[in-house]
Amino acid sequence: MEIDAMSLMLCLGHGKDGNGVYADLMRMPHLLILGKADRLLSSLICQLASCHSPEEMRTAVISESGLEELCSLPHLLFPVLRNAEDAEAALRWAVDETDRRYELFAREGVYNIERYNREAQSKLYLAVIAIDGIDKLTENGIEYIARIGAKSRAAGIHLIACTDKATTKAIPAAVKANIPSRIAFKTENAKESRLILDTAGAELLEKGDVLFSPIGAVQPTLLAPEIFTEAQTAQALGRARRYGTPALIDLPRPTEKRPRDFYAEALELTAGRERVSIALLMRALKIGYAKAAGLMEKMEKEGYVGPYNGSKPRKVLVSSKK
Repeated sequence: MEIDAMSLMLCLGHGKDGNGVYADLMRMPHLLILGKADRLLSSLICQLASCHSPEEMRTAVISESGLEELCSLPHLLFPVLRNAEDAEAALRWAVDETDRRYELFAREGVYNIERYNREAQSKLYLAVIAIDGIDKLTENGIEYIARIGAKSRAAGIHLIACTDKATTKAIPAAVKANIPSRIAFKTENAKESRLILDTAGAELLEKGDVLFSPIGAVQPTLLAPEIFTEAQTAQALGRARRYGTPALIDLPRPTEKRPRDFYAEALELTAGRERVSIALLMRALKIGYAKAAGLMEKMEKEGYVGPYNGSKPRKVLVSSKK
């Protein structure tokens, strides 16, 4: 299968008919996985690294367990990150890199990375942030994931985020609202299935199978996931290592703590409602009018709420982002 440099095509597994099920992470545009998914996550990153050069695709791997086999990938942006503070710094880098890329796009008069790379002499790489255990992140880390999910698609920065905790704390509404493509391993009950897929069914899975619900799907697809054996992993890594050793960048370390901006909380509060008002933001988040009005303007600009309508609450448009 020929791989386009401006795609992140993945074989997610095989369906009932035995045929491979493929999806482009650029179109998903992010992926949320519930279950013990470290081996699947490793397999997906190995797929991408074996098909793309570091000039085309780079990755940041966040995993408490280390995913040691990925430590020598030449595609790594940072060393594999094992603690919440380093993970937060890497996610902050992704937010800042998104802003930097949008500034580049504005100067060139384009609106996404595909147009930019067609017209610019210096190409931008696609970036995949792979997270094994979003439930272990800091509050700021979760906020950064919500921001990346909300605005980074056009900038070529994409998330594959995993957790084995089926709780609303582990999968906050602000994260779920911005990651519309999801995979579920077998869950304990229908409630957990609905948490990740918005429908029951994962509780009925055979061990090892998953349900894949891509953006816009009417119902999930049953898959046997593409999890590499040790031999397949070694083969994929061997192909990837032909590009040499990692050209790592410094993990950003802020000189001072950033002020809390409440945007992730505002998104979480908005998700699932039909309408939202500045007064509601003020009351729920315990903030002043100016801060609440600023959050509302930002949500309008990014397509989460409708335009100003006098004294009436704004219409919530978040469901249209899925």
